[in-house]
Amino acid sequence: MMRPGDGFSGTAARFFLVSLLGVGLDLGLAAALMAGMALSPRTAATAGFCAAVLLNYVLHEKVTFVRHDNALSARRLGGFALGSLAVLGVRLGALELLLRVPLLKAMAGGFTAVLLAAGVSFAFGFTVSRLLIFRRR
Repeated sequence: MMRPGDGFSGTAARFFLVSLLGVGLDLGLAAALMAGMALSPRTAATAGFCAAVLLNYVLHEKVTFVRHDNALSARRLGGFALGSLAVLGVRLGALELLLRVPLLKAMAGGFTAVLLAAGVSFAFGFTVSRLLIFRRR
């Protein structure tokens, strides 16, 4: 079922909006864990990211990459989980590089580096989702 906004830009816009909700959960939890439990930026970023994976899958399935049957899929969930592990690897790799910059490590206890690494992983995650996990057949 095609609808207005189903092209690349419409899909990218929906991906971005849905991802904002996931990022809110992701980064909100990371900030809370760093502040409230004194977890390291790496541990907090991982926990926040993992909490957002399930939310993002359901919303991307139902809103971003809508199919005619609009059903959840164990196969796509598995693919999304694997893709999310790759995205997490990209985020943590970017975070490691960013934390080597003394100013970024010092700003907000490293949270500025967490934010920048989230941006890098967002671009990678959209590409993986669009081309591999939710591609139309």
